Amino acid sequence: MLFGFSTTLAATKPDFLLNSDSDPKPTAQVPVTQLRDVQPSDWAYQALQLLIERYNCLTGYPDASFRGHRALTRYEFAAGLNACLDQVEGLVRGNIQTDLQLTERLQQEFALELALLRGRTDGIQARVNELQVNQFSSTTKLNGSVSFAIADVFGESSGDNQTVLQDRVSLAFSASFSGRDVLLVQLNAGNAPAGSLEAATVASGPFELPGVEIATGTIATAEGTLASQFAGNTDNDLILTVVGYSFPVGNRLKVNLFSAQAPFQFYAPTLNPFLDDGGNNGAISVFGSYNPLYAIAGGGAGIVFNYEPIDGLELTAGYLAEGQTAGNPVSGQGLFNGGYSVLGQITWQVSDNFAVAGLYINEYSQPGQFGFNYNGLGVAGTAVANTLAGQALSTGGSDLESPTLTNGYGLQFNWQPSSRLSVSGWFSTLYSRLIGQGDGNILTYALSVCHSRPGTGRQSPRLCYWR
Repeated sequence: MLFGFSTTLAATKPDFLLNSDSDPKPTAQVPVTQLRDVQPSDWAYQALQLLIERYNCLTGYPDASFRGHRALTRYEFAAGLNACLDQVEGLVRGNIQTDLQLTERLQQEFALELALLRGRTDGIQARVNELQVNQFSSTTKLNGSVSFAIADVFGESSGDNQTVLQDRVSLAFSASFSGRDVLLVQLNAGNAPAGSLEAATVASGPFELPGVEIATGTIATAEGTLASQFAGNTDNDLILTVVGYSFPVGNRLKVNLFSAQAPFQFYAPTLNPFLDDGGNNGAISVFGSYNPLYAIAGGGAGIVFNYEPIDGLELTAGYLAEGQTAGNPVSGQGLFNGGYSVLGQITWQVSDNFAVAGLYINEYSQPGQFGFNYNGLGVAGTAVANTLAGQALSTGGSDLESPTLTNGYGLQFNWQPSSRLSVSGWFSTLYSRLIGQGDGNILTYALSVCHSRPGTGRQSPRLCYWR
């Protein structure tokens, strides 16, 4: 059973901006005789009538009011005067000299306010232009999800396992400086216990499962690792898992820089839209979420480029240094001398509902690190695949001293004949060399068919057939 929720927080608009347009603006459509709050006996009646009839520059509001009872600041008067000056100056040339003198006197009297008004207008225009060029937002959005899973293992070789209630929390903070870039910081927490190569029984995830015997215990199969357990073995302490920054270069190239334990599938199209959803509304297992080639590439620090030479064609290329050692300056570690992964992918959106991708992975694992494991615990694959059928066999000692070099090739596709139906699959082969000891070959393939509830789209409950 899975349960999840998501929420987004964003800054709200200040109150003083919400009602900035609440007062109607004066128009030239209301003559003084129709102003309901100005009587012929008022001193302002004849003055208003003269100004409206002679210059047509001082009017009432659309609701037939003049609102002469309201206080008027010098700046408000300067704004009204400034709006009339051009028209008055054009008309006054044909009128009496006293009008011209009056206009000049008003300009002199309110010269400071008029200058301030023009300066404020110029300043506002400059700020508007700057905002249009650099659309910086001080808002940081929070997307959070929580997964709960009741899990158990059944079968002849299920071991002594108990039914458990496990949780995983993901918190993703995103911000933008230009409106086109994204700064991402992701935290994870969960209560799924972690196995250890030093333990008497080495478990993939929390369950005791059959596997391969090594000198220190058993490496269990990772075939049943739940998606809700991925990055959730933290004792419910929040840990930093991803720090990334993505920005465009032109209109067709995007650059992604990241650190911590960022995986390739964050930045490469996995073509599995109904199942690759981080364990919240997608596949129950990690294996069912996406091609395991992404998992063998590990998680770490590096760079990924996404380039669209033409519409419908995307080229993805990236380099990842092993996340646990990328920041270590000692010999055999660091950004280029430790474990690494190189990815190349071509994704072709053939039509609106069909896409296909070719994937290549080159990966170097330090001794004991090989596996579909993001350089940690296994998240997919059999125990034999995760040990290269000899990388860590019990031979009286330990064969974990040998590094591994892997070349992996994959093909994946997605077909959506309707918004409620999705067919996805992949086929991948990996050629791995346990340096100094021998070679191995691993195959992985899957096909899934998913159907969602009518009218609710991708986020709806769905029924999937997968094998």
